[in-house]
This record gives sequence, structure tokens and C-alpha cells, in this order.
Amino acid sequence: MRAVGSLPVAAPDGVLVGVVSIHRLRPIRWSSDQRRGLESLARATGSTWHSIHRQATVRLAPAPVALAPNSL
Repeated sequence: MRAVGSLPVAAPDGVLVGVVSIHRLRPIRWSSDQRRGLESLARATGSTWHSIHRQATVRLAPAPVALAPNSL
């Protein structure tokens, strides 16, 4: 590979969660349509990651512990 284009992948709240990189044999000038498509891919990836991460966080959260009155 001789050329790489990279875009940040952010969750909907703006937190950076990764990078999408496109490798090419030769450098090219990306058209407006190609740029929009790659930006759309990065947004969709960030949204998907956020959804999966949120579901995993909810499932992994510990159950609340009921304490007896005056136990602390």
C-alpha cells in the first residue's frame, strides 16, 4: 500500500472511539461524493459502537444491594 486515508470515528456524544482507514495502491483525490460516503460510514460506525457499548454497559452494571436500616 502506498496511500492511506483515515477518518475519526466518534460516538454521537462526540467521544472519539476509533479510526476508519482506507488503503490504496496510489494516492487519489477523493471526490465530494466519496468524502460524504466515507464520513457517513464513520458516523454509522460511531453510532453502532455507541449502541453496542451502551447495551453492554447496562448488562454489566451490578444490581443494587439492599442494606438493612442503620447498617452503615
